[in-house]
Amino acid sequence: MLDAAKRHEFDIIIVQDICRFARNLKELLIYIDTLKEYEVGVLILDGQYWTFNLSETDIIRIAVDGGMAQGESMRTSKRVSNGIQSYRDRGQLVVSKLFGYILIKAVERKDNTLKIHPENGLTVKKIFELYTHPDASKRMGSARIANYLNANGYKTDAGDLNWTPSKINRVLKNEKYMGYIMYGKFKVVDTMKKKKIATKVKPIREDIYDEEGNLTKKCNLIKGDWEPLVTEEVWWLARKIQDGRAAEYIYSKRGNMVNGLRESVDMIANKSFCQCGYSRSPQYLHVAKDGKEAQFRYTCRWQINAKTPQYRADHKLQPIPNLCTLGAVSEMKLWLMSLKVFEYVFGDRKEDILTTLKYIEEYKRQTAGSDDGKTLKDLQDELEKVISQIDKLYLEKLSDEIDATMYERLSKTLTEKQKVLERGIQDRQQQEARDTRQLFDLKAISDRLDTYVDFTGKRVCNEMIDVFVERIIYRENDEFLWEMNLSGVTSDSRKYRIKEYSEEYSNYLKSDDNFHIIHKFLISVEECKEFVETVCERRFVPKFWKPIIVKIAVK
Repeated sequence: MLDAAKRHEFDIIIVQDICRFARNLKELLIYIDTLKEYEVGVLILDGQYWTFNLSETDIIRIAVDGGMAQGESMRTSKRVSNGIQSYRDRGQLVVSKLFGYILIKAVERKDNTLKIHPENGLTVKKIFELYTHPDASKRMGSARIANYLNANGYKTDAGDLNWTPSKINRVLKNEKYMGYIMYGKFKVVDTMKKKKIATKVKPIREDIYDEEGNLTKKCNLIKGDWEPLVTEEVWWLARKIQDGRAAEYIYSKRGNMVNGLRESVDMIANKSFCQCGYSRSPQYLHVAKDGKEAQFRYTCRWQINAKTPQYRADHKLQPIPNLCTLGAVSEMKLWLMSLKVFEYVFGDRKEDILTTLKYIEEYKRQTAGSDDGKTLKDLQDELEKVISQIDKLYLEKLSDEIDATMYERLSKTLTEKQKVLERGIQDRQQQEARDTRQLFDLKAISDRLDTYVDFTGKRVCNEMIDVFVERIIYRENDEFLWEMNLSGVTSDSRKYRIKEYSEEYSNYLKSDDNFHIIHKFLISVEECKEFVETVCERRFVPKFWKPIIVKIAVK
């Protein structure tokens, strides 16, 4: 509708009530202003609002009505969440239909149950039979099962022969076929937009306790009252087979790869992040054939989900501000850099690295201090004066030396100043505590630098990447910052993953000042070409390569 309004296809929008136009106060005001820019008015009948002629009173009224609509929407979402919790408490079946079963509705919804469908139930049993065949060599994967069902006339829920691997996997993962219910598969993350996401919660068969008898994981399955289509043993065997196949190495014979939303077995992928803040995921590039392995590239997760700005423009999609524009990175670039970075860190540069870290630590100590140059003592003295002024002002009010209006104004100013000083003192105390602590454990780092690393292959092995790389940040102009973890303790890179874009965080990643950089170097195009053709034995395409800027930092 906004696109049509921008093209001046209509002049007015008429709605009965504000809640029919928007149930989010922020969006309500934004859309009204946007439509006014497009010379389109909004007439809201209940309340008699005309957006081209809103008085000051109307603006207040429309904000109140919009807020009430938003509050009602939030209350509705809360009631739905509470309802789902009540379903969980009494083990109520929450399903409208399920392939292989017929939903039997009772007078009370809590008494709804399932009855096996005479035809589709056999199809479900066949899927599990083919997937969990006693002879492992005769087991079929989801793709082969889909082809088998289509070829042998097993119809889908829609009554056609259009089975796909994803439909097979949905059947295999549904715990209701063994007679159980599992709640919490989805959760609402935006009550206004009713947006929900899959929680990827995994079924837990029974309570799990640690060595001391403490409950660590609670069973999340509830027994239903309907007849199961498969036994628990068969269902859990199918689950075990699925988990095993999902954990296969990323460079399989066919070039299949694990879903990028899972923790990849490719450690370079786990450690790779974009300057926008999002992680970079491996994407399938070329199929494996003629004895050659599959090829992959690393792409910004934000681009994978939201597409590129050019794609959105070509398909007339709403533009997204600050959308990442950095291109994909060939895996060979990361391989080459891994060898260069580890060769510098774990080669014969131990003393140079330790000296550089000492210089960084000394520089940080000398430059530490408050932005305004005030010491902790200065801030504390100033706070005492402000508190004294507040007390004196209160006494003046009691003796009627100043009126209530003047007291209110001066008291508010002094109270705000007091809060600022208290925050400043707290920050300064924390800063002084950090200043007295060493930035680096030089003894531990020195011990780690003696680690042996093999530089004879195409890349550094996953185990070394996992232990010694904190993260790899890709910036503009083929600049890469490798932040190394030399503490000896493996770091979980998932802590750096973000849920939404932050300009402040993006600027943080782009600035060298926020990292302890110990070395910078350039990899020429000629060196890249030699690596691709000689070591990787692949074709070098010049348009995808330019000099690579590499910066090494220590966490």
